[in-house]
Amino acid sequence: MTTQRTASSGRLALLCATLIWGSSFIILKSVLDSIPALWILAIRFLGAAAMMALLGIRRLRRLDRTHLYYGAALGTVMAVAYVLQTYGLQFTTPGKNAFLTSTYCVMVPFLCWIVYKKRPDGYNIAAAVAVGRYFGNPDERIPRAIAGYVPDNNRSTPPETARTTLV
Repeated sequence: MTTQRTASSGRLALLCATLIWGSSFIILKSVLDSIPALWILAIRFLGAAAMMALLGIRRLRRLDRTHLYYGAALGTVMAVAYVLQTYGLQFTTPGKNAFLTSTYCVMVPFLCWIVYKKRPDGYNIAAAVAVGRYFGNPDERIPRAIAGYVPDNNRSTPPETARTTLV
């Protein structure tokens, strides 16, 4: 497969995933009118668990206590997140719910900064500024919040050349 064809296939797959993910909020909002939130989640995840069990039955037999412990911990966090998200959808629009849900993409690099001491790059800062502006933070607070930021990689700084041109 050529590089161009691989890139096009990847973009198409990303577009399809985005459409499915985004439309799920609209579908879920209409389903919430007739089925309680916890029942919806129970049906969704029991079905997913059954499919995963069928596909991975051999691997399930090899699980040890460590896998079960961490799986239960992560499953608990995920369950709380889904319950809050689904209950929240009852009180807002699908668009707002999807926006708030997707802010984890902005938060994760900053949580990694706290846990792993790996600083976010310029793109992460720009995304945080955009979300901050959406939530109404005044423009004068933003420069002060990022004044001490120095990138620790080359992804967020232009390369040093005799003549740097940014497009």
